[in-house]
Amino acid sequence: MTRVNVLCEDRTGGGLAAVLQSASNRRRAAEGKSRLSFAPPGTVLNNHKLIDKCAGYDLLRFRSQPRFDHVYYVVDAKQLWDVDAVGLVPPQPNEPAPEFLARAQKAAYGAMSSRARGARDDVQWAEISAGFHPCVLMWERESLILPVADALGLGVPELSSDEVRRADGWVDNRFKQHLKGKYNKATDGIRLLKRIAESNELTERVLRANASLLEIVTSMVELPDA
Repeated sequence: MTRVNVLCEDRTGGGLAAVLQSASNRRRAAEGKSRLSFAPPGTVLNNHKLIDKCAGYDLLRFRSQPRFDHVYYVVDAKQLWDVDAVGLVPPQPNEPAPEFLARAQKAAYGAMSSRARGARDDVQWAEISAGFHPCVLMWERESLILPVADALGLGVPELSSDEVRRADGWVDNRFKQHLKGKYNKATDGIRLLKRIAESNELTERVLRANASLLEIVTSMVELPDA
């Protein structure tokens, strides 16, 4: 069985990882592939710390018991340009979201891969790099909630979620309107994301609305059986 470790910039305590895991295994099952074996979700409090953790890629992959075949690092596109090591120019006025995502991926992948590679030469890095997966989520984990807001008691969904750069604020406003309370990332966030993860219908709706999420899930579906 292929073993996968997923680390997310995710204050919701694993909610994003739960969606990634359930979505990829459902789709693998539909294609007749074996399930992936995931480590318990690992979360990091900000993009800067998560990118720095890429330096420990070889430890997670080869020196854990049991060892992992693949390690995923998922950063948020939101405020990614504030991480100096990434060298990303903020989104420009009227810049289409897909264009910014492509820029964000290129910049983040370079910074993350550099840390994971360390002092290895080309041959040494080629021997282990196939299991390293740097990823960028557009824009943040709350973006998964927007397209299924109706099913979560938050009113009319926002289907163009790539354009909502402050999804957490959008969700907070909907909480105040429909649930008469303030949105809490650590409790409400994980609860809503796990509801999405448990429902194939909701998960598929979210994947159709978020190209960056779909890209991550697709890469997991395509992982070979160990």
